[in-house]
Parts: sequence; C-alpha cells; structure tokens
Amino acid sequence: MFSIFKFEFKKVFKGRAIYFLLIIMGVATFFIASMKPKYYWTHDLMPRNNTGDTFKVIYENNKAQLKAKEAEPQGNEESIQLLRDYITKYEANVAALNGLDTKNYKAYYENSIKIEKINLDHGNRGITINFTQRHKDVCVNNIKIYQLLSAKNIDLIEEEISNQGLNSVRRLMNDKFAIMLMVFSIIIASPLFAGEVDNKTYKLLYTQGISKTKIFFGKFLSLVAVNLIVIITLLLAVFIYMSIKNGMGDLSYVLRSFEGYKLSVMSMGAYILNEIIIMFLIVLCISSFSCIVSVIVNNTGIALFINATIMIAMYFFTKAKYFLRLDAVNIFEYLDVNNVLYGIPFYMDIGYNLPQHVVMENAYVWFPIIAVIFIVVSLVIFRKKMVK
Repeated sequence: MFSIFKFEFKKVFKGRAIYFLLIIMGVATFFIASMKPKYYWTHDLMPRNNTGDTFKVIYENNKAQLKAKEAEPQGNEESIQLLRDYITKYEANVAALNGLDTKNYKAYYENSIKIEKINLDHGNRGITINFTQRHKDVCVNNIKIYQLLSAKNIDLIEEEISNQGLNSVRRLMNDKFAIMLMVFSIIIASPLFAGEVDNKTYKLLYTQGISKTKIFFGKFLSLVAVNLIVIITLLLAVFIYMSIKNGMGDLSYVLRSFEGYKLSVMSMGAYILNEIIIMFLIVLCISSFSCIVSVIVNNTGIALFINATIMIAMYFFTKAKYFLRLDAVNIFEYLDVNNVLYGIPFYMDIGYNLPQHVVMENAYVWFPIIAVIFIVVSLVIFRKKMVK
C-alpha cells in the first residue's frame, strides 16, 4: 500500500497544471486573509456611542437628580442606587474609551467589567426589558474574557479585523477559504480515481500482486496527504507573512467561543487548532464524496463536472434552507468555521440565522462518520470496478 501511496502522491505533482493551481490558491488565500468583513464590531463602538453628547446631558441630569434625592429625608434607596449605577456606567464608558485611546488596556478591561456587571445586575433585577438568558450568558462570558485578559496583561486586538499573524489565520477559516479547498480536493480526487490512465496503472500494479483494497487506500491516503499539506502550507504562509508585517500576537489571547452549546472562552491557540481540525474534516468529507463519483465514472473530465455540479447544487440548497432539519450533519452549514466557533448560532435573536445545531461538537462527531460512510461506499464500488 505504501508503494501505491508514493506512486500516486508523486503523480499528483507531475505536470505544470498542479503548480499553476497552487499559485492561484496561494494568491487567493492572501487575498481572502486580507479581506475585512463588510460589517464588523470594534471595542470602541459601545463606549463611544454611550459617551456622546446626548449621554453626557443625561449623565449631568442623573448627577443633579442624585444630589437632590440624597438630600431628601426619606429618599427612595432603589432609585438612588439606580442613578448611581447610571452615573458609574457613564464614567466607566469614558474611562474605557480613554484606555483604548491611550492603549492602557488594563483600564479598558477593568471598566468594561464594571459595565458588564451593572448590565447583568439590571437584567437580573428586571430593570432591563427583554433581558433573556442569552443576554445574561453574553454578560457573564464578556466578564470572564476581560478578567482573563486583564490578569494576563495581554494587549487588546480587534478580533474581527486584526491582521496579526495568529488572528489572520483564525479569520482565514471562512467559507471562501473552505470552498477553495473543497474545489482543490475535487480537482485532485477526480483524476486519482477516474480516467483511462488509471486503468494502465491498475494493470501495472496487479502484476505485483497488490489487492484492490490496498490500491484504493493508497490512492485515498495520497489524496488526504496532499490536502493536508496544502492546508498547512497555506496557513503557514499567511501566518509567517502577517507575523513579519504586523506581529505574531499572543497564543493565550482569549476569545468568545461556543462549546457544549453554551458561550465559553477559548485561547487563540486552541481556537485555531479547532478550526484547522474542522476545516480538515470538511475537506475529508468532500474528498470522500468525490471518490464515489470518480470511482463510478471512467473519465476525469466527466467526474470533475459531476462532482462540481453536485457540490454547487448542495451549496445552494443549503443557502435556501432546504436541508434545515439536517443542519447538524450538513457540511455546508459549517463552511464559515470561524463564525461557528465564534458562537454566531447563539445570536439568532439579533440578526444571525445559522441553525442552533451547527456547533463544533457535532462536526467532530458527524464528519468522521460521514467520511467513513463515503469511503466504504467508494471502496465497495472500486473493488467491483472492472479494468478495461
């Protein structure tokens, strides 16, 4: 089997076409990595909005009301505390914004914790209207993140747009990058398992007494190896370039994540590792599926066309939500790996519409099962395939 693996692996890199394809992928990867989202959030957005002219007038009003109520013989303690909270929140926003402007991130973290604790308290007491369990989890999660960043004294980054080495790799794991890898996998899988050239290969290998099972797995492992090498090479290239240009970043920088169907926190290193694993599992599933078609069809061009057509159809069906009930096992729901790990399914109430079951735990459970099913089906067909 190892001889088949070496033979097929070398065959992939024969000819100029593969290198031309890799150059295009490299350029596309850097283009994707440098793209900024159309809409993005920055850490200064909330404090800047909450310290505008209108809020400043409200702040001065609250101070005057507090002074008057404290002077009353029998002032309402609850309303007094509420006014104090509003005043503290405004001052914390001012201090947080100043911390960002001066890059005194510890001050930003500490004041952000104050704001989140007030928000959480008001929500629990029923002062904030429509404060759901989701909003409570967001507050608790944010407090945890700011506490960890403050304790480790890590510089803040704008997670959605930062081009530091590590964050660029994390942001790269989106649907555009995933689709590019899937297309590459289809292009590689089709000639490996279909085409007239392979029939000559089979005849040559049969003279050495090698079984069809070994031939199949030798081919499949070479496909997996090529995909893995390409993924790692592209990610390393982006990481090295962005690190030289913008700095590497911190592996222990913590981010919002979605674990166990709940908002949680995850270090940058663990986050990227999970992204790479899920991205590889997606490509593995697509490679396995491509094998089925390619094994059936004895022509590389036709196999490429059928594989591409099926993938495009499934992608658009997913966009149209025809497969909504199968969201947990639908590979195309996970293409934007970064968003899946970031917890966007959690925020369905504020504009996002990804299904609730699109979480990394389901990817780890279902994708290997799907890949194994496709591999077994491909192997059965391959073993029955006749050499012409």
